[in-house]
Amino acid sequence: MLVWVLTPHLLTAGWVSGRVLWATGAITAAGLTAFRAGGRVFLPRITETAEAQFGQWGLVFTSISLLFGYSIIIVGAAAVTKALALDEGPIGRILRGPEPALVPERTDPSTPGDP
Repeated sequence: MLVWVLTPHLLTAGWVSGRVLWATGAITAAGLTAFRAGGRVFLPRITETAEAQFGQWGLVFTSISLLFGYSIIIVGAAAVTKALALDEGPIGRILRGPEPALVPERTDPSTPGDP
């Protein structure tokens, strides 16, 4: 989980809040753990069948499929976390954290109608 918290932190140069990073890390770690547990059950049979049907190419295709599965989990965890953080419900409020204390009333002093 720590790897999946630190990696996005380094890639985004610290622009993402810690709460979102921890949520992304937790979802990614849980997904990868479940994928690995499922792989221990199903992968030997899939590999054996692919090798019997396609020879060495079957092993290559199985390996590539496994890597696609890992990448889908990694990208999917980031997408799910973003969707949760943007949600207006309680989970979104927790992930976004407290509202900023000071919000500027105007950004451009030359805008007509501003006080």
